[in-house]
Amino acid sequence: MRFLKAVLLCLLFSNIATAATIQGSVYDFSLDLISGVIVEVNTTPNQKMVAKDAFYSFDVPKGSYRISASTRDDSFRIEEDIEVSSDGKYNLDLILLPTLDAEQDILEIENQEAVVDDVPLIEDALYEQPRSALGWVSWIILFIILGFLIYKLSSKKQEKEERKTGRVHKVAVSEDLQKVLSIIDEEGGRTTQKEIRKRLPVSEAKVSLMLDELEHKGLIKRIRKGRANIIVKQ
Repeated sequence: MRFLKAVLLCLLFSNIATAATIQGSVYDFSLDLISGVIVEVNTTPNQKMVAKDAFYSFDVPKGSYRISASTRDDSFRIEEDIEVSSDGKYNLDLILLPTLDAEQDILEIENQEAVVDDVPLIEDALYEQPRSALGWVSWIILFIILGFLIYKLSSKKQEKEERKTGRVHKVAVSEDLQKVLSIIDEEGGRTTQKEIRKRLPVSEAKVSLMLDELEHKGLIKRIRKGRANIIVKQ
């Protein structure tokens, strides 16, 4: 009988000597310490406690365990596995995460806040849209005016250069008019209407009409000298 008591005492002290401690702090989703959380470990039998000061501690023998913690309304919960291979202290901090229902509630609140925040942005966009359109129209009108001014200045500059160098634009003329111009060129750019009449098989009236047309086109100039007309090529 004494022998059995001694064996039981040895076994009891052996279990106590080899016992380990799992401990840690409990945090909420924002990493702030949270009190009043229910913490449980799946020993045999299960051990359960309320972390009043956001701290928990369990004495357990060697083995594999699952530590679970949850708020009283079970809106936040966490489960962690731990392996105890020897005696000593094992620190395991717990961070509670929202359950599925709580996470949906959080998302709905965030969406509502986002909608409220977007209302002024939408109003600003509606207000800015006409102003943006007006700005684009103003820029387009400005570019058109600048383009027109550049074109006019370029045309005037080109016209001055042509006048300075004596160049003229090519003007389309008929074959008869081209013959008249050729006669003037052969005479050194200056001749008389009578000379042109001699070299062309046409009437005096026809020659006069052709010279009128050339003068109208700006290709020649007639100078009255006595009874004769001097024809000068421009």
